[in-house]
Amino acid sequence: MKKTIIWSIPGFLGLAADWQLLPSQALQGINPYAFPLSSLADWARHFNIWMSEQTQAPEILMGYSMGGRLALHALIDRPSQWKAAIIVSAHPGLSEAKEREKRQARDQQWAQRFAQEEWTSLIHAWNQQEIFAQDTYCFERREVDYQREKLVHCLTHGSLSQQEDLRQKIQQLTLPILWVTGGKDLIYNNLAQTLSFSHPLSQWISIAHAGHRVPWSQPQVFIDFIYKFLNKL
Repeated sequence: MKKTIIWSIPGFLGLAADWQLLPSQALQGINPYAFPLSSLADWARHFNIWMSEQTQAPEILMGYSMGGRLALHALIDRPSQWKAAIIVSAHPGLSEAKEREKRQARDQQWAQRFAQEEWTSLIHAWNQQEIFAQDTYCFERREVDYQREKLVHCLTHGSLSQQEDLRQKIQQLTLPILWVTGGKDLIYNNLAQTLSFSHPLSQWISIAHAGHRVPWSQPQVFIDFIYKFLNKL
C-alpha cells in the first residue's frame, strides 16, 4: 500500500522542520522560500511544477497561515494534482480595497523591520502581535536559519494585500478540503464561517484550547482530526 504523504507548507518564519514536532511520520515539510515568489500565483505555478516531478499520483497538500494561502493558490492552479487539502489558520482574502491598503502598509512596515532591526527584539515583537495572543506555543527562531532578503521579499510579494478574495474559487474546488482553526482564534473562526465548499467531505473544524498556531498548540488532537478526515477519502 502506498504510504500517504502530506506535503506541508509552514507559515511566515516557518521552517520545514516545524512539522517534525508533530506526532506523524506522514508530514513532508516544504521550504516555501525555495520557489520564486513574484506573486502568490507565480509561487504556486513553480511549486506545482516541482511537485509533478516528485510524483505522478495525486497527493495531500497542507498549509498553515501564510503557507495555507500558498497552498490555496496551488490548489487553484492545478486542482487535479491534489487528492485533498488541509488548510490551517489561513485567510481566504480581503474583500475591501481599504482593508488591502491597510494590510499593505502594515506588511511594508514589517518588511522594513526585518531588513534593519536587531533579530532578538524583532522576533519578540513579532510574537507579541494580537494574532498570537491566545497561543500557548512559541517557536524559537534563530537568525542563522534565514536570509533576511527572502523574508523581506515574502512580506512584500506574498502579502495578504496582494491576494484576491479567494472565496468563490475555494467554493469551486471539487476536492475534499479540511479547514482548521483554533477555538481561541476568533478572527479566523469568523473567517471560516464565510466559506462554502463543493465537495461533500469538505468541512471546517475548530480545535478547542488552541490559538492561531493550532498544530503545535494541540498536536495530537490536530493529527487525530487529520487522519479522521483522510480515512473518509
